Formats: sequence, structure tokens, C-alpha cells
Amino acid sequence: MRSLDYPVGRGTPVTPPGGAALLDELTHAESAGPVVRTYICVPFGGGDAGVYQPVADALPAGHRLFSVVLPDPDPGIDELAGWCAAEILERIDGPLVLYGHSGAGSALALELARRLTAAGRTPEAVYVGAVFPSARPESRLISGVSTWLRRLRSDQAYANRLAALGLDLSELEPDEAARVVRSLRADADRAEEHYTRLLAHAAERLPVPIITIVGTGDPTTEYFAERFREWHLLTDTSALVVLHGAGHYFLGIRAKDVARILTTVDEALPAGTDPAGPGDEWRLAEVSRSRERAHRTGPRPSMRRFATVAASQLVALTGAQIADFAVPLWIYSMTGSLTRFGLLTLLAIAPGVVVAPLAGAVIDRFDRRTVMLAGDAAAGLVIAAMAACYATGSLLEWPIYPLLALLSVALTFQRLAYLSAVPQLVPKQFLGHANGLVQTADGTARLIAPLAGAALLAALGIEWILLLELATVAVSIVVVFAVRFPRTMAHQRPEPLLAEIVAGLRYSVGNRSFRAMLGLFAVVNVFMSPLILLVQPLALSFVSLATAGWISFAGGLGAATGGLMLTVWGGPRRRRMRAVLLFILLFSVFAVLTGWRASPYPVAVGVFGILFSLSVTNGIYMTMIQIKVPPRFHGRVLAANQMIAWSSMPVAFLLVAPGATHLLNPLLEPGGALASTVGTLIGVGPGRGIGLTYILCGLAIAAVAARALRHRLLSRFDEEVPDAVSGT
Repeated sequence: MRSLDYPVGRGTPVTPPGGAALLDELTHAESAGPVVRTYICVPFGGGDAGVYQPVADALPAGHRLFSVVLPDPDPGIDELAGWCAAEILERIDGPLVLYGHSGAGSALALELARRLTAAGRTPEAVYVGAVFPSARPESRLISGVSTWLRRLRSDQAYANRLAALGLDLSELEPDEAARVVRSLRADADRAEEHYTRLLAHAAERLPVPIITIVGTGDPTTEYFAERFREWHLLTDTSALVVLHGAGHYFLGIRAKDVARILTTVDEALPAGTDPAGPGDEWRLAEVSRSRERAHRTGPRPSMRRFATVAASQLVALTGAQIADFAVPLWIYSMTGSLTRFGLLTLLAIAPGVVVAPLAGAVIDRFDRRTVMLAGDAAAGLVIAAMAACYATGSLLEWPIYPLLALLSVALTFQRLAYLSAVPQLVPKQFLGHANGLVQTADGTARLIAPLAGAALLAALGIEWILLLELATVAVSIVVVFAVRFPRTMAHQRPEPLLAEIVAGLRYSVGNRSFRAMLGLFAVVNVFMSPLILLVQPLALSFVSLATAGWISFAGGLGAATGGLMLTVWGGPRRRRMRAVLLFILLFSVFAVLTGWRASPYPVAVGVFGILFSLSVTNGIYMTMIQIKVPPRFHGRVLAANQMIAWSSMPVAFLLVAPGATHLLNPLLEPGGALASTVGTLIGVGPGRGIGLTYILCGLAIAAVAARALRHRLLSRFDEEVPDAVSGT
């Protein structure tokens, strides 16, 4: 990542008043002329006072800028605000404007404004950059789960997130980088605690406007058109300034724009005019004036409202996951046809993938609660039709194919509508916690589905699984119908999915290293996808249905363990593409192990390792995209790569998996052509052709990864592709 020229780290340790100064003037002293106004600027957590030097250099004559030198150790927001207020009252005369960047900077700036106002030195305005108030939920369960997940995240994982936002720590020594990251994390926690107290115990409002500056490319300030009004907690006048194309850390790259905003916007508020000129890449987007804290009509977002809906969706998702696992498996156990099994598995996935762009467009145009109810109702009708077909003995015939496709479409509409509605249901200052809870619940449902599906299928039969899914859909319908959704902003895609895919392909194809990466994944996916599909057929060739469920559970546990390890580890700091290729090689090793013997324990370990390796590979790849691709292209590049993965599914599910096993199974039957050679190593009998498919695909994956390690564009991917700069 190209350096943003942001000094990071704490300033010189200071003591309370009587010690070193906390305010460092960055503007050059003028020999003559009056001081128009003075700006007191607070750095973001972990930032040095010098982050504001570009802004100070861009200010017109007569404007002074003082930056706060953050002490080490940090005494806390309240005490530091008291020290700064005392120094301002002693040293600085004339009009004051305060600015704080990000969570820690804004919290200190606002507390400083409160202290100065109480002392009779009211500032003219308070500006906050790249932040809205974030807080911890009152629910002990939700807050506890979120806090636990956050504590698990390693410093490297946090550094990866900062790099994606545009803060470069790669040039620091590892110990210094780790110290800065720990400082940033501590500051973020203190800021969240501060805003949590403010929300719980409403403070007296400031008699000055709070003006928020956000970049359109900053993922931390989504929903800014609505969220800027949250500052009515502290002021009657809240304004929003939008920097087009800017990311999170925009102070250096957009210093001239920031300087012009600070010197013009608050003065333009009384007249209600936008001071931005025709050529400026920023605008005063909106001004909200409200003397009432409660200014919305209709139901309010709340964690209780969200938790009620989320619980119903967890029930419905669990039922759907169990059925998705059990129905193709039941048909395979009844027919023994891998071709039908692959086709049914494909029909359970592909129609939803294909219809997703249309679903996104519909969801963005209609009420999300209505779409959720319609999706649930359609899914319920399809499941009822499946149950009727089973009762008449025709479920194994042609009706199962269109019914599975229709169910996939209905559930896609329902699920996307729910995920899009989460920001409506929950107060947006708790949105990060809510999203973490949704992801945890989804992972839990996917983890337990194979085990529960196999157990229910073995004990009760497919009819009870269909009735269970119908009951879970009914739970979702009743709860969503009973809960009113607030009229707040929901999630919307910045552009249609198809447009994202085209733009992502254009971006990727335009870079030869990205082209090589897309080619690698296209080839590898052809060999990886069959191995995910064939887990249950392989297991059922030598164990009972219940044991097959445990083997699938081991795979889900491997995926969860990989995600957890990546959270704790954070991934490599450098040479990430090499790490991706090494984990692909590890995948191939576990693939060979899975096919080597018809024994439940080696197969369970192999399946665990396959999905563990895949989970870590995908996580490191996501980090690469976040760091190498500008934020405004993240969705596009990911959509393009998803398309590559989807395009391999028909080949893998309908050709590679059935074709290879139909060809190889007879060769490894007793007396088969390979029984006396390969059979002496991996065994002979039912399912050994599937085992050999795992071994051959694993060896093919290993060959591709080994070749990629020697391919210049891939082996030097991290050096050839510069890190993106967020904030341009």
C-alpha cells in the first residue's frame, strides 16, 4: 500500500497541566493580520498530531490549526478533555472550531466541546470525520457474543482491516506496528464505551452544529444519508458533508477539500446554502434541524425487534439447511445415481444464484418485509408440494427437479430480503454487533445441519424432514407478519449484480496478475467442487447414514475452525498469494487422505482438513482483495470471482464427479482392472472409485498449485500488484 504520509504512534509522554503542552500548532505564524479563527483538531486513535499538517498547510491566511498530541499512556477521554480545555482557555483567544477524526478523535472533540461550553468558551462548530456514534447493545447475550468475537480477532486481523481502510503500517517494524494496532484497538474500545454512556444517559445538547464529513468510499460510514441525524443526541443542528470518492483516512489526500470545508460550511448553515463550487468534489448534502430527540414516525429500530426476527430466521435457516442436506442424500440412497445426486445438488444452488440479480433489484424496489413473507409463502407451498409428491410415491420422479429449483429461488428472495432488512431492524449504532450475530447464527445452522439431517433421516425418514422444514417456514411467517419493520434505510447494492460482475471482470482482466489469479481459481475450482459434492456418497459407500452425518459434521467443524483460526491469527502480513497457494496444496493433501482408505476416521480427518484449508484460503483471498483493490471495486471484483466459481459448478457436479466415479468404480471392484495394482493401496469394493477420484483430483490440485508457485505473476503477486490507496 502506498504510504498516506500519516505519522502513527503516540506523542511525547505528558503530565497533567504544568507539564508539556498538549496542543501543537501546525500553521506557520503570520507576522501581521488578525486571527480569523482557530481550529483544534484531534487525531484518530493511534495517530500522531502531524496527521493534520496537510490540512494546516491548506488553510488560508489568518486561520490557525492546533493538533492534539495524544499522550502515552492515554489517561482516558474525560481526563484528556479536561487537560485540553484548560490549555485552550489559557493559551488561545478568538473563535474556535473543533474537529475530531474517527471514533476516538470524535469522542474527544465532542467531550472537549462540552467542557469548553461549560466554561463559557463555546466553539462555533464541531466537525467530525468518518464516524457516527457506535455503541454496545444493552442485551448481555448479544454484547457478550460480540465482545468475545472481537477479542478473538488478532492484531494482524485488525491491521488487515486498517490496511483495507487505507492506513499503511507495512513500513513499520513488526513490534512498532503491533504497538500502534493495540493502541488503535484500545482507543476504539474507549470511544465505543463513551458513546454507549452518552446513548444510555442523554447528555445536555451542545448549542453548536455538529457537521459530519464522510467519504463515499468509506465502508464504516454506510447509510450516512440517515445516520448523520444520530448526532441530534448532542445537538439541534446536524449537517452532512460528502467527499466524493474518499475513503476513511482522507485527511492527507483530500487536505485542500477538508480545509475548505472547515472554513466555509458552518458559516453557510444559517443561510442554508451549499458553499461548494462547481468544480469541487464535495458537497453539503443535507442539514437537519430538530429540537426533538424523537423525530421518527412509526416503529423504532431496536435490538429486541431485531433479535425476535433474527431468532425466527435462525429457525427457518436451520430447517432449510437440514432439508438441503437430506433431500438429495435421500434420493441418492434410494437410487444410487451420482448423476441425479449432482443434478439435484446443483438445482438446490444454481437457480438461486442465477436469480440473485433479479432478487436484488426487486428487494431494492419493494418493502423487504413483504418480500420476506412472499418468499416464505412460496417456499411453504413448494415444500407442501414435495410432501404431497412423497405421499403419492412420485417424489423420486420428475417433479423433484422443478420443485427444488423453485425452492432455491424462493429461499434466495427470502434470505436476501432478510439480510437487506437487518439495518432497518437494528439501531445503526449497533449494526456491527448485529451483523456479527447474524454471521455466527448462520455458521451455527450450517454446522449442525448435516448432523441433524442425517440423524433425522435415519430415525424418522424424509417425510418428517419435510414437515420440519414446513414448520420452520411457518415460524418465520408468523414472526415476520407480527413484527412491524421501521421505516429506516435498508441495505442497497450500489449497482446491480450483473453490472458489478462486468465491472469486476473489466477491472481484473485489465491487470495481468489478476488475470492469472482468475485463471488459477477457474482451474482449481473444477477439481475442488467435486470433492465437496462427493463427501456423502463416499461416506455412504462404507458407513451408515448416521456415521455419514458425523463425517459431514467434521467438515463443517473444519470450516468453522479455519474461520476461527484466521480470526485469531489474522493471516500472513506479507506474501499472501504464496500463503493461498500453500493452503491449496494443504487442501490437496487432505483430499488424497480422504480417498486413501474406506475408514470413517481417516475420511473424517480428511474432510475436516479439506474444508479447513478451503476456509483459510478464502479468508486470505478476501484480505488480498481488501488490500489490493480500492474499496469502491471490492464488490465488483468479488462478484466477478464468484461468477468464475459458479461457472465451474455445472462442470464439476454434472461431468467430473459422476463421470470419474462411473469410470473408476468398476475398475476397483474385486477383479477389476485396477484391483491388483491401485486396489492394493486404497482397497477395492463399493465406493473405491470415488476414493480414487479424491486422490486424482487432489494430485491435480497439487500440480496446479505447484506450477502456480513457479509462475512469475502468481509467485510475485504481492510485489507486482501494489496495495490500493483508500481515500482518493
